[in-house]
Amino acid sequence: VARPIAKKYLDAHERVRNNIEDAQEYFSSNVRRYEQCKEFVFKSTLSQSDKSTLEVQQLPELEFNVLEAYISRLRGEFSKQEPSFSVRALNDQSDPQTVEAVEGILRGIMLDANNDQFESKIYTNQLAGGFSVMKLWTEYEHDKTFDQKIRLGQVYDPTLCGFDPMARMSHKGDGKFCYELFPKTKEEFEKDYPDVDLSTVSFTRQGEGFSWTYQQSQTDIIMLCDYYEKKKIRYKLLKLSNGQTVTKDEFDQLEMQIQEQIMLGNVGAVMPTVVNDRWTEEYIICRYRLIGDQVIDYIELKDFTYLPLIFVDGNSALIRNEQVTRPYIYNAMDAQRLKNFAGISLANELENVEQHQWLAPAEGIPVEQQTPWKSPNQPGVLLFNPRDSEGNELPSPQPVPRQPIPSEIPATFAQADTSIQNILGSYDASSGRVNTQLSGIAIVEGATQSNAAAMPYIMNFLAALNQSAQIILDMLPKYYVTPRTVPVVDSKGKRSYQMINQPSGENSVNIDYPQNTLEVSVEPGVNFEVQKNRAMQTITQLMGASEGFNAMMNQGGLPILCKNLSIKGSSQLVELAEQFTEQQQQQQQQQQQAAQAQAQQGNSDNNPEMMKISLKQQEVQQSQQRIDMEDKYKQAEIQLQQAKLENERLNLLLTEKETDQDNAVQLTKAQTERLSNMANLELKHQDQVHRHSMDHINNHQEQ
Repeated sequence: VARPIAKKYLDAHERVRNNIEDAQEYFSSNVRRYEQCKEFVFKSTLSQSDKSTLEVQQLPELEFNVLEAYISRLRGEFSKQEPSFSVRALNDQSDPQTVEAVEGILRGIMLDANNDQFESKIYTNQLAGGFSVMKLWTEYEHDKTFDQKIRLGQVYDPTLCGFDPMARMSHKGDGKFCYELFPKTKEEFEKDYPDVDLSTVSFTRQGEGFSWTYQQSQTDIIMLCDYYEKKKIRYKLLKLSNGQTVTKDEFDQLEMQIQEQIMLGNVGAVMPTVVNDRWTEEYIICRYRLIGDQVIDYIELKDFTYLPLIFVDGNSALIRNEQVTRPYIYNAMDAQRLKNFAGISLANELENVEQHQWLAPAEGIPVEQQTPWKSPNQPGVLLFNPRDSEGNELPSPQPVPRQPIPSEIPATFAQADTSIQNILGSYDASSGRVNTQLSGIAIVEGATQSNAAAMPYIMNFLAALNQSAQIILDMLPKYYVTPRTVPVVDSKGKRSYQMINQPSGENSVNIDYPQNTLEVSVEPGVNFEVQKNRAMQTITQLMGASEGFNAMMNQGGLPILCKNLSIKGSSQLVELAEQFTEQQQQQQQQQQQAAQAQAQQGNSDNNPEMMKISLKQQEVQQSQQRIDMEDKYKQAEIQLQQAKLENERLNLLLTEKETDQDNAVQLTKAQTERLSNMANLELKHQDQVHRHSMDHINNHQEQ
């Protein structure tokens, strides 16, 4: 069921729609360039018109795409770089554990995003298309919870996103609005929004420019737009006597809490007074969801104070208030076309090279032998007539020299690679091939220069990532409010879990820091592989050239050496090197302390006053030692006496126990004898009765 929408938001449809269409028109040339360049790199370097021309001229359709290799190499180098998040407190009231936990949460969110190759996709769009777009949103952790988590990722399609044309920062966070378009089929839209009336919507074939509805392969498509706009909220800011700055609502809540503490008997609870106040403004984000002719939903995202879409610039230029985005390969596309044309021409020459050519009189060629002469590329035997029909001698056929391929064609084909390298600022493709003595160094130097040529794209990526981290920093205390366990990643890349907002717990951290008290910066983390190799070579050369530098590196520079290693287990080596360095420093400190003690002892031996003081100290120490020994002797005597008494007590207990056991045995023996006597008496009685019975029977029989 659709939510009711206030009339003023429904009436804002025309204004919002005009903003979207104006932004689409402003950025349309960049979108076309994005699509053309990505298709040129990843699909085909020959346009449809190029293919038609080659077909008319009967030339082979060949491509020699070398631009993708440059982009793939930069992507590979970028994959070895991990951005470093650094959070710092803007005042001394922030908890250091909270700062560390926030850094770990930021790394954990980035790790989740990279499970879908977030960084690689963004950087690829920068290089090949000229720009990209990041997105921040929240979602429930799973279906059985109300806890939400913050997500960072790439948008559905960067070309379907737009920003305020007046924004000037690289991430466009200073703009008033941004939006994202989603193409949906008519059936899918009606299923998701059954209450929206589409009776007035018409679908036509898509032409040039932006259209809210169109047909594609007989399928009706409608554009759904999420439009985010900043809305100013005016409120009063209060400064309290304890130095705290709060809003009026926060002050009222604080007053209620202190009154509750006073009612509970907390005599130390004191309500701070207001020493200053002023009116100020802040932004919240409003989201309009609309189609071409109506607004279908409106919501205020009060927990968002920044636009959730972040523009990732490539290497754009602002020309007469128009932003021109440029991919990495933008200026090398013509050189690629030249290479294609030279390669096609070279292939055509090779394809049309004839096996042999002959100059012969027409009368000398027999009629039945004309086919071999007309097909010089097919091997065979060529027959001719030495005389004509009248018997006149004909000149013999003469081979015609083969015309070589024009040298300009292969030279242009080879020179195009150099031109592309110079345009892109990449020189490592041919470094080290001529002079074998400089092969390794030349390749490393060339790759480092290539990294520098692509650095504007990396810096703009980091600027966008820094903006997204700042937004996450603002959202954390608003969404991570319940006790839970969140995934974190420490500075060494180790994954773990952090308890937050627990009522009691030693390892729990409260994510409840006030707004604008923490600041984050994103910097390049691990250097590029070639830069690490270069650093290692420079360090080893300096160690060989300077004994002092060598000693310094061996004493405290081992972690730096290990950090520049490109081997498996280098992180473990760094930890071992740090532990080893700490142990060495501790041993040096102990040796220095021992040396100082010996020096003081040596000085005291040469000073009479110090000798007297030393003798008195020794006497005091000896006296104290005697007292300690006497105390220990007395304690030993007491312990022995206690042990002797304990042994005597145990002996008495054993004797008493043995007596009890003897008495029990005698009693048992007496009882046994008594029972035996009673049994004997009973047997005798039975015998007596039996004899009497027998005597009675015998007497009766005799009578």
